[in-house]
Amino acid sequence: MKRTGTEESLRCSFCHKSQDVVGKLISSPSDYPRAYICDECIAVCNAILEDDKPQQPAPALSPVMEDLAAFAEFSSSKMAKTDLARGETLFVGLNCFEPGQEHAAHAHEGQDKLYVVLQGDAEIQVGAEKRLVGAGGGAFAASGVTHSVKNVSTTAQLIVLAVLAPPPAAK
Repeated sequence: MKRTGTEESLRCSFCHKSQDVVGKLISSPSDYPRAYICDECIAVCNAILEDDKPQQPAPALSPVMEDLAAFAEFSSSKMAKTDLARGETLFVGLNCFEPGQEHAAHAHEGQDKLYVVLQGDAEIQVGAEKRLVGAGGGAFAASGVTHSVKNVSTTAQLIVLAVLAPPPAAK
């Protein structure tokens, strides 16, 4: 689709970036009116459509849960958390990651944490050790030890069960 000579380069009809600065420029199927959209604007539109999707109601929480991953809730802007259970001495929740999202390195003084990967592939770091962990795998971060989780996939969501003792302060 590149034009040569003195003609003006093609531009996205939405953000007006030229074809030279975007990864891909897609043309409308008809000549009138001719419109173009770049890959960056498509990504923005997809994020808007994803955010506008009606959310399926989460199953009701109860002391016995058959499918923990069914409680997962995601956010396109950052890792999302879902509380599953809270007692006096233990907390259980889900950390839900879209592709590429991460929970930055941090530590909890006076609190132990267990991660169990329910779905997807996680890069988990505990202290100096970093590993790729798939569904069924997990990691333990003792009190005061720095730890992080990242969804290394570019296409699949990641769901990680997080168990903390004692529980974090209620919000």
